[in-house]
Amino acid sequence: HCSFYDTQPIGPLHRKILAYNEPVGYNLHGTHTAGIAAGDAGTWTETRGIAYLAKLVHNGIPTLTESQVFSRLDLHRTQGATVHTNSWGNDSTTAYDGVCRAIDNFSWQYDDNLVCFAVTNLTVLKNPENAKNLLAVGATYDAPQQDTHCYGGAGPTADGRRKPEIYAPGCSIQSSSGSGGCGTQALSGTSMACPAIAGSALLVRQYFTDGYYPSGTPTIQDAFVPSGALLKAMLVNSAVDMTNVPGYPSNIEGWGRVLAHNALYFPGDTRKLIIRDVRNNSSGALTTGQTVTFNVTVNTPNAPLRVTLAFHDAPAAVNATFAAVNNLDLVVTAPTGDVFNGNYFLGGQSITGGSPDAINNLEQVHL
Repeated sequence: HCSFYDTQPIGPLHRKILAYNEPVGYNLHGTHTAGIAAGDAGTWTETRGIAYLAKLVHNGIPTLTESQVFSRLDLHRTQGATVHTNSWGNDSTTAYDGVCRAIDNFSWQYDDNLVCFAVTNLTVLKNPENAKNLLAVGATYDAPQQDTHCYGGAGPTADGRRKPEIYAPGCSIQSSSGSGGCGTQALSGTSMACPAIAGSALLVRQYFTDGYYPSGTPTIQDAFVPSGALLKAMLVNSAVDMTNVPGYPSNIEGWGRVLAHNALYFPGDTRKLIIRDVRNNSSGALTTGQTVTFNVTVNTPNAPLRVTLAFHDAPAAVNATFAAVNNLDLVVTAPTGDVFNGNYFLGGQSITGGSPDAINNLEQVHL
């Protein structure tokens, strides 16, 4: 397909595909989802994906075992992948099984990576989107109905964690189709939303690797490689309430649909951005019983303040009934002395009271 074609052989010189890890062939689902994430036929048409200058490594669905899933993610990492988009799953279980453990273990060990998964198209959350460290993606309708739920099984996980976490348009989405030429067609499902989130994560990643933070303009001395947890935090921080879904946040829409620019600072924006990015097992990481405090001055009282904490947790045991291993608590204290615990919401806003969230490794305060 022209979204991916090049005269160079697949590999480092190919404009789109760094590695193709199964026999070369055509599959509509794979071509369509790859096109959403990173397709590029050179013009502003439906053949151009979200991160259209990105490159791909490709594989089929692995055997659903812990060792196979971990080795598959690790292979793609060694081939150049940093953001992993997965439009597949197992609708036969909700257990924290070996597949979930493999995803969490990979993310915990290789903190620069972000793993994204489409949640089930069924009505109730399944597997492996209940893994802790991945970003679980549901599908809205396309504009102008982007605030309406289309596909995505409702959570929470069996141990009460909030999944799905984020949404993107995934219904009647035009993208690349056909084994040749430049054809497109519409497909629907969370499969279409997940690569849109992965492509958005790649753009956020480029924001940091090109040195856009903190000035909003590319500055080479400010460039750094963000962790996958930071990418996750940025996307979820940007998300907005899907107004046609009751309640926010909720077990259906999670934290809402992505609007990536909400979290990124560019010149002229009123809303600023402050980040702290610390790798697991690094000298700056927290140990048991430690706290870290940041003081933030809010100069615009009528603009939203959103504070987001995300971390890659250590993997739990296979079939654990309670998957959390480590617990970081987000607490925001106002100048008035009011204390807001992460994930304690009423009417779409953080409120005082409640208890610290002991199970989610993604927490927010919205004021």
